[in-house]
Amino acid sequence: MTDQKIVSVADKVVQIEKSIGNIHVEYGRSEIAHNFYQNAYRVELADKGPHSSETADLLVDIGKLYNSEGKHDEALQNLEQALSIYTGQEDSQIKVSNTLKQIGHICFENLKKYDMALSLYRQASRVMIDSVIEDSSSYKHQLGIAEIQLCIGTIHMFLEHYLKAKEHMDKALSIYCYILGDDHEKVGHNYIRLGVLKMKMNKMKEASDAFKNALSILRQKAFEANTHL
Repeated sequence: MTDQKIVSVADKVVQIEKSIGNIHVEYGRSEIAHNFYQNAYRVELADKGPHSSETADLLVDIGKLYNSEGKHDEALQNLEQALSIYTGQEDSQIKVSNTLKQIGHICFENLKKYDMALSLYRQASRVMIDSVIEDSSSYKHQLGIAEIQLCIGTIHMFLEHYLKAKEHMDKALSIYCYILGDDHEKVGHNYIRLGVLKMKMNKMKEASDAFKNALSILRQKAFEANTHL
């Protein structure tokens, strides 16, 4: 009974520390946020140990905060540590995939390491596909695959591998349309990416059509949002 009470108190302390840290993040006070995240991490580490999913979750939060500050090496260190924890656990495929995506995003957007980013996104995709095989009814997993496909397509576009880029962007679009419907906002954003790709391929008519599809969807979404105000 005593042990259960201690665990419950520790969980509440972690939740409060994280919540205060999140507030400071919202107000751009990252240094103060770090203090609260680190406090939460120390409590979680003492309570659940270095190999728990909850401890890894905090490492991810800390890594994201470092990345927002432009401290990419520190961000990668925390994310990679979290990844090693998730990888050793059952039922953590989604967290493994998401962490691989976050590391891939840093490699692509911040470090310009395109080949490494592609490798990480492919790993994330394989993990997510395995999750879909285990639970084919999970739309969340399939949407995760679509997001990864769009990221891979974008990197290929930057590398001027236009046919590969189109292949992956088309896969993403197909999944989004099937699960979310043809008029979803994510479909609109996918059309924007395809429009940019078509311009780079000098296919201006197809680029125009893609942008028009995007505009039609997003204009309608903007109208719906305004009518609900």
